[in-house]
Amino acid sequence: MDDMTWDDYTPVPNTDWANDTEGSERPFHGAVVLLDFTNQPFLVTQDQGSHTFGNPSGLAHNIPRDDVPQFYLDLLNTPNELNHGRTINEYWMEQTGGRLSVQMEAFGPYELPGKIEEYGLNDSFNKPNAAFCPQGESCNKDIRRDALSLWSADIGVPNPLTEFDEVFYITAGHDESTTWEEFGRMLFENPEDVTDTFGPPRDENGVALDQNGAPMANAAKTRYIPWTSWSAAINHWPNANFPSRGNAGNSTQAESSGMGTFAHEFSHILGISDNYGNPFGTEAADGGPLRDTSGPFDVLARGQFGGPGGTHQRWGVPSVAGGSQPAGVALRNRINLDLIDLYTQDAQTGEATGNLITLTQESLNAQGSIVTNLTARAVMLPGKPTGINIAFERPKDALGNVLVDSRGRPLSGDDSNGSCTRAAQWDCDGGNFDNYTLEVLDRMGTDSFLPDHGVLISKTKNADSNPFIWAIDANPENIDTVDYVRPDGTPIMITRGDQRQLNDGLFHAGNDSGSEYEYVDEVNRLQFYVVDMKRDDDGLLSYDVAVRSLDNPGPQVRGLALGEGTVTGTTDDDIAQCTVPLTNTGGAVTNALANSDIYRITTSVDDRNWTPSTPSSIVTAETGETITVPVYLEHGAVTASTATLTVTATSENDPTKTQSVDCVITAAAVPTDEPTDVPTDTPTDEPTGEPTDAPTDEPTDAPTDPSTTVPADTGSDAGSDDGSSGALASTGVGAELPIALVGGLGLLLLGGILATITVQRRRRRSAETL
Repeated sequence: MDDMTWDDYTPVPNTDWANDTEGSERPFHGAVVLLDFTNQPFLVTQDQGSHTFGNPSGLAHNIPRDDVPQFYLDLLNTPNELNHGRTINEYWMEQTGGRLSVQMEAFGPYELPGKIEEYGLNDSFNKPNAAFCPQGESCNKDIRRDALSLWSADIGVPNPLTEFDEVFYITAGHDESTTWEEFGRMLFENPEDVTDTFGPPRDENGVALDQNGAPMANAAKTRYIPWTSWSAAINHWPNANFPSRGNAGNSTQAESSGMGTFAHEFSHILGISDNYGNPFGTEAADGGPLRDTSGPFDVLARGQFGGPGGTHQRWGVPSVAGGSQPAGVALRNRINLDLIDLYTQDAQTGEATGNLITLTQESLNAQGSIVTNLTARAVMLPGKPTGINIAFERPKDALGNVLVDSRGRPLSGDDSNGSCTRAAQWDCDGGNFDNYTLEVLDRMGTDSFLPDHGVLISKTKNADSNPFIWAIDANPENIDTVDYVRPDGTPIMITRGDQRQLNDGLFHAGNDSGSEYEYVDEVNRLQFYVVDMKRDDDGLLSYDVAVRSLDNPGPQVRGLALGEGTVTGTTDDDIAQCTVPLTNTGGAVTNALANSDIYRITTSVDDRNWTPSTPSSIVTAETGETITVPVYLEHGAVTASTATLTVTATSENDPTKTQSVDCVITAAAVPTDEPTDVPTDTPTDEPTGEPTDAPTDEPTDAPTDPSTTVPADTGSDAGSDDGSSGALASTGVGAELPIALVGGLGLLLLGGILATITVQRRRRRSAETL
């Protein structure tokens, strides 16, 4: 993410949202109002590199002041070379499948009646501003109030806020969010080290006095840590006001604010609050920061920092690097903003519409489990699900009425409530959630600069009570990443509360994906599976996913049948393969989502010199469907003349439905009709090693046929713990890939001597009626 460039941008196929000017449901008409200060002209009007921070860049400088409003309007909303064709309108059209558009007109420039520090030091986290405000100045000025007065006088409208759907105020210079760290502790080790160049203006004797008449330092207070340079602290922090009393929602930004800031603040204007914390905070009982909420995966969290260069490249002017390509809108927020339609499918015609699958915990318990395919959220195709929302079952009284709190709000159905607190346990989610959501993220469209692709599993709240999106971290260990290097050469690691701790938080399919493929929430009695990954001919990513109730197998009879395996290779080859057909022999139900079963594949071999491996330990099949399960054997040292591989499949919904087959690999060159001996040891679901050919982590363009193949990622059985956050399955480190690729390993075997293979079917502990 932090080392990505514009070459990493991948457009959404078959769309042109940047040039589609009007949304089908909610076309927004907005205003961009340009404001400079008496001591801070627009940076893009100045010589290249003339500001202390090195701005403006060579991309835009020496622009006439009167042309600045049009320049920023074009930068934000006209596809061009400077913005690489990316616009605010494109962002919202993409996020809503063409429903919501943003078109704007520009006003100004207007000179505010004061200096930049008189407006910027008015933020609450710069208090007491008398200590940082130069003597004779008034550091309590209000950008909105003074801007509205100038704007109103110019266009002859008493209250311009009533004429538009949203208003973006853009001030000259930088904002504090993009500069406090880069021109504070990343440049200086201590506040005393800040040089005069980054401090307040001084007289010919080098003296600067504050409003109390005391000498001023070159450092000042900032938001997340105690200090930054004065030159960074005087910039205002972008913020938004919700619409009220007929006035448009409005936000303040600066020249260094990227499109991520505009998308973030516009989300506030639409009615969603912030969902992030302080990565440098001290709220936890041990004095450290709390775990981040939803990491880089949502624009209302730190996903607003997305773009080439990431977090520490957001300070440039014009802003076309970090912060210029934010993450998409998370599923929970799309639901709350009514930006996604329910998925429905006509039982007669099969025609489907909408993108959101909704379930309650009660309905899932009744069905046992569901299996479906989810398309990446950047691609909202009609009738293609992009997300699942599962609402917890709320507590009820004896009459079946939902219980409420003292304020009349329904009580949360999250059974983890009270198991931990965020203060006492820094990585605790705090409980009181209302739902689980699943959505697929791909590095495509505005999500191009995400750190990974995969499935995001989150707990969510209906109300904006931070954290209202809590990403389940597939790899909760410390990611051990360098944040920056101090001037003295000391590397500084990201904190445990940094959003980048979740860079590896997405779930993948398969055993060697580098991530996890399943998640168990024992407390809330749910299990989630990432089964298979696919890319179609257009490069669109989708995942087969499954969710299971831990309390009910569903109404249908579960069953399976394993056919004879087909073996390729001999004991003389480095790798042998056995492909086993698996048929879902269970009963059918009318609900297509519930008409599949989930099977766990385990293997064992009677010769310890052989290592078995499967691309995926979890597979799914519809009722009556037959899929193929490939298993690979790699040998190390000298092997016996035969090796017997046992493959076992077990229904996750009904573990009494299990069956095994044996595949025997021999070195004989002459066919024989005599079956070989089959070991009687009970198979284990712990693989004895890793495959030698690690799949690649990047999905290919080849689609996978779910009716004939098995998902490409899996691992061993998931455990559980007593914590509210559930437990993760244990998998190896490697890569995920569609199963279509796994067959390529069979080509390695064609050059070997074909053995006499005898495959003996064997059923164990099978209770189903075929």
